[in-house]
Order: sequence, then structure tokens, then C-alpha cells
Amino acid sequence: MEIILKKTKITNTILKQTLLAGISDITNCYVLGWCIYKNYKWIVFNNSKNELRKYLMPKLIVAELDSYNKRYVVRVEFDGNVNHHIFAFDNDIESNKFALKLKTVQELSESRGQFYI
Repeated sequence: MEIILKKTKITNTILKQTLLAGISDITNCYVLGWCIYKNYKWIVFNNSKNELRKYLMPKLIVAELDSYNKRYVVRVEFDGNVNHHIFAFDNDIESNKFALKLKTVQELSESRGQFYI
């Protein structure tokens, strides 16, 4: 059995090199907390491979039906001059489940607290 323990301090350089979180990262990763980087609030995740991921702190999360494409979407809006993210799903159950998960991640990051870089 091999156990690897590694302690890493999250610095400005490490956060700059961190990739943005995708849907799988948002739904399956451990939330470390949030930090302020380049004047934006970022949620920081740690996935199963011990890789850091970041995602902007959402301002508004809405699950709705896109009347033009007839698809269920989750629209995520952010503070500042940042484009919105739109995630498309096949049915309303999946879209509502993802929106709830995203809100849970946001609340969890706020409860875990801010860390400083």
C-alpha cells in the first residue's frame, strides 16, 4: 500500500495556473473555500486526483426553459464584467438538480470561509 501525503500552500501563482472547474468538478469535488483573486470571488475545489480547480462565485443561478431551443438550461450570472455561463440539459429534473448542486456548492464555500493568498 502506498500513501502519499503532500501539503501545499495555495499561492497567487498556483491559483493562476489552476484550471476552471467543469460540470464534473462542480458536482464531484471537495470545496475548500473561497478567495479573492483579480478582484473576483473564486470558489476553490480539490478533486479526487488532488488537483485544484476554481470557479467564479455566482451572483444568480436560474433553472429555466429556453423557449427558443426548447431545452432546459441553468443560467449562471456573475458580478462584474464577466460573461454568463449557460448549461443545457435534456429535462427539467437534471437542470433543477444541477442548479441545486451549484447553490449548495456556493453555500458550502461561504460556510468553509475565505482563505487569503
